Amino acid sequence: MRSSGTGDDSCLSSKSRLGGEGDVTATHRLWERDDFGVFVASPIAYEGRVYLLRNKGRVVCLDPKTGKPYWEEALPRAADAYYASPVIAGGILYAAREDGMVFAARVGERFELLGENDMGEQILASPVPVDGRLLIRGARHLFCVKD
Repeated sequence: MRSSGTGDDSCLSSKSRLGGEGDVTATHRLWERDDFGVFVASPIAYEGRVYLLRNKGRVVCLDPKTGKPYWEEALPRAADAYYASPVIAGGILYAAREDGMVFAARVGERFELLGENDMGEQILASPVPVDGRLLIRGARHLFCVKD
């Protein structure tokens, strides 16, 4: 699967079958959508679903076989974008916005925003779950967060 965008509303998501030689665009593309995609963040595959975090905080949950969305929700909006890729650990999506806000949302059948934390500095790196903790690299500090 690939997903790309320009940072505005222009975007593309698609899934292709692996294998083949040469240009396999016509024979290997399983689906393609031009109504959602991501600018920088990587998509996440988790428990049979794919999650996309769009540039301004929209979260799309889709069926990787068909490309059809199960749901689309939004994290709290701000002028800053999401450059870090989100992660999912224990059914919770963690997303760090450039201005230092980190959001936690339960995902799966539905979306439930659990909380937000202001880390007080710019965040461009993706959070990393390790042994029940979340490592977050800010512009000046490395944070370790535990329940």
